[in-house]
Amino acid sequence: MNRSFKCPGVLGARLRPGSLDPDPHYVPSDAIMLDFRRRFFAVSDGSSRNPGTAGFLLAHIAREFEDWPELDDYSIWSRTGLEKIKARLRRRVERAMAAVPYFESCTLTGLLLGETSRGQVGLIVHTGDSLLYHYRPETGVRAISKTNFWLAGRSKRLYQLEQIEIPAGSVLFLATDGLADLVFPAGFGREEVLGLCLGTGEVEDVSDRLLERYDHRVKLADDLSVVALRPERVQPCSTRIILGRVDLEEAGFNPVECSGPQCRLILRDSIR
Repeated sequence: MNRSFKCPGVLGARLRPGSLDPDPHYVPSDAIMLDFRRRFFAVSDGSSRNPGTAGFLLAHIAREFEDWPELDDYSIWSRTGLEKIKARLRRRVERAMAAVPYFESCTLTGLLLGETSRGQVGLIVHTGDSLLYHYRPETGVRAISKTNFWLAGRSKRLYQLEQIEIPAGSVLFLATDGLADLVFPAGFGREEVLGLCLGTGEVEDVSDRLLERYDHRVKLADDLSVVALRPERVQPCSTRIILGRVDLEEAGFNPVECSGPQCRLILRDSIR
């Protein structure tokens, strides 16, 4: 049960189920959030025992972002305004984390985009072992996330809240830890291969290239969620999607449209 979304020249996302469960109707425990309205993008990895937890967390984050005027006008953030947004981001994301039951924990790696007088910035929220990489043509791939054992549900606090500068030409890459199951050629490390994939072709095709070339493990593999985006090309619009399993009533949503009884697209306004 693959789920994917592409916005040409801007973003490509894909949720690929693993092979840890022989059940042909297995539902991935990963989830992806693509909120173009708020310019927030995230991945989450839950336990296979509770495959809806990751989607539950992301849906609660979306709800926390509902009433946030500073993210609606897309103005330039002042230094003082940026610090206020950081503090508000922490409070709102940690409230969503606190809603996750203790025994249904999951990871979170998210990116909120904004503009300052010095250029585009990203605010990183992270806990657990999902991954965020920053690719620049002149410097290659750099890991931004710090792997840890703090999980939403088990912890009510973010492990990492960090600000990064995003120069023109950057590509941001988010993934769950199923990335470790990809098989790279002898002598090639993960960051080297990611640099090749992120630096060539269109960004919306990164996940397809990565899986077609390196997703060949014959033994059991974990679920994998991948998002690649060019932040400078993100234009605010009403599109907001969660890929993954979500209990809509429990999450507090009244979506316009959904597809599939298990793996749903949450469409609050529209999808293009």
